[in-house]
Amino acid sequence: GINAEYGGVNKMKRRNNHQTVKWFSSQISSSSSSIDPDVLSTAFEYGASEDLREQLTKIGSEMIDLEFSPAAHSFLTLSLVYHMFSPFMLFVHEFLLVFLSRLFSRTTVNGLLCRGRMHILSTEQAGRLLRLQKLDKANQPERRLLDVGGGDGGVTRCLAPFFSEVVVTEVSLVMNIRLYLAGFRAKWTSEVTDDSVGEPKFDVISCLNVLDRCSEPVKLVKQMKAKLKPQGKLLVGVVLPFSPAVEKARSWGAPREKIDVRGKTWEDHVLSLAICFFKPLGLQLVSVSRVPYLCQGDVYEPFYVLDEALFVLVASDQ
Repeated sequence: GINAEYGGVNKMKRRNNHQTVKWFSSQISSSSSSIDPDVLSTAFEYGASEDLREQLTKIGSEMIDLEFSPAAHSFLTLSLVYHMFSPFMLFVHEFLLVFLSRLFSRTTVNGLLCRGRMHILSTEQAGRLLRLQKLDKANQPERRLLDVGGGDGGVTRCLAPFFSEVVVTEVSLVMNIRLYLAGFRAKWTSEVTDDSVGEPKFDVISCLNVLDRCSEPVKLVKQMKAKLKPQGKLLVGVVLPFSPAVEKARSWGAPREKIDVRGKTWEDHVLSLAICFFKPLGLQLVSVSRVPYLCQGDVYEPFYVLDEALFVLVASDQ
């Protein structure tokens, strides 16, 4: 689950997560119809301070407020139902997780067990952030997406309806096979170069929950920028406050390249990344949004929630 992937959820975060689970469970059991999205948007972090909004305006960016989507509601409801009615499978998964983690990385184990599903944003929310319309029979422009670190393809599937061609990269061989079986053009690589993903450039490159989990984030961002078409957009998702760690076989370690992120709060880290990291690399922040990073749970909790920032960026030299 998310607690293992992010190097351990501390006691405060685990207690807050448990309170969120209890609240959502009570809402589900007491509601005969769908829950008011405004209520859910308040319970799960989607907003930001006025100070951050003013600071974003000063640097030519904006805060785009999203709300709790039907897709997020379905994800949490299914996670809750599975946790309630499949305790045996949860214990089997936990046993296999402990055993297989001695042989393989956590990502590989999750791929083998088909666990660790996550939800970040819906297709409609992605369209709003990227200002794109879904392709249909009457509207089929040539539009290319590169999804870096696609995992099991769950998030890629949300982005795919806007593009005529989708390429996905993944460093895990098991996850790469799952992407291929899901029908995606999958590349088993950690690089974003002509040799690894092909020569044509991309209209959009998405990189969700990878920047804080790769060893060379500066190199990766430079490679992604080089593969963008003119006017192309980069969609980056990062759990904040920023806490980098790199999966190394059966353990976790520090990245080779360090990102100097200043401050303590979610808002501090948003501004720090925009001004001190992305800007020097030639990327202009178009917008930022706050969403809950939802992950399938384990024997302890039906789901886990962390704070995610979604950055939409363009090359500042175009």
